[in-house]
Order: sequence, then C-alpha cells, then structure tokens
Amino acid sequence: MRFNPESITALAKATGRRPRNLSRTLKTMSHYGIVELHKEHNQVRPVARATAFQIMTA
Repeated sequence: MRFNPESITALAKATGRRPRNLSRTLKTMSHYGIVELHKEHNQVRPVARATAFQIMTA
C-alpha cells in the first residue's frame, strides 16, 4: 500500500507522531537523500526517494 501525504501534518496524523518531531526526523532524512521536502503553498510535502535499504557492515 502506498501513502502519499499532502503535508507533514497529514503524515503525522497517519503515523501518530507529533508534527514538530516528525519534521526534525524528515529534515535529517532529507540531508541523507532518503526524503525530499517539497514546499507547496504554506505546507511542506514529504516525498520518499528511497523505499528499500541495504545495511552493510565490515
């Protein structure tokens, strides 16, 4: 199932997270290229760039 939230507030409601905390997490994820944050009107829409991860350790 895909979920394309229209805003951080919509994503916060869907996940049960507080918008402020979720915003900080998304900014960190954006820094690493996992999420893009699109500013549209008075809202920020999060868009996932990565949906699968592989963790490699040495």
